[in-house]
Amino acid sequence: MTPEQLSNSTIYVTLEPCCHYGKQPPCTQLIIDSGIKRVVVGATDPHSLVTGKGIAALRQAGLEVSTGLLAKEASQLNDHYNYFYQTGLPYVTLKQAMTLDHMLAKKGERTAITVAEAWTRVHHTRNGLVPGCLDRVRNGDHRRSFAFDQRGPGSPASQSCAGPAGPAA
Repeated sequence: MTPEQLSNSTIYVTLEPCCHYGKQPPCTQLIIDSGIKRVVVGATDPHSLVTGKGIAALRQAGLEVSTGLLAKEASQLNDHYNYFYQTGLPYVTLKQAMTLDHMLAKKGERTAITVAEAWTRVHHTRNGLVPGCLDRVRNGDHRRSFAFDQRGPGSPASQSCAGPAGPAA
């Protein structure tokens, strides 16, 4: 969009815009510079570098900021990210199936013991997980051993699972 099209517009975001320099410049500055006049924020960012500061920066620049619109739903969209920054632990999903007699499969053969819905969800999750992990290995980022995020590689949570080197910057 052109600056003229953005002038005096409203932007709706699920997560509070960041206000610090990291791998990218602050989102707040881009919003301020774009001419947008109103920002509607679904949920505040639990990351200690951001919490409340992004909203404050926008207000200080004279933008109208509304918070909490569909807060529960907005927060659920960022479950993995929120969990990591609230607890310091990765959000891990484990899928395990066993029979009533505690078996995982018949000896020597592949045995389906889950319903089709569970099988589909596992494969959907793997489609996002495996490419993300392979991308990290290819890029030489061996600090993070794994990431679980159903939204796929590049999403905030897929960057937040940390190994011995600590959380992603």
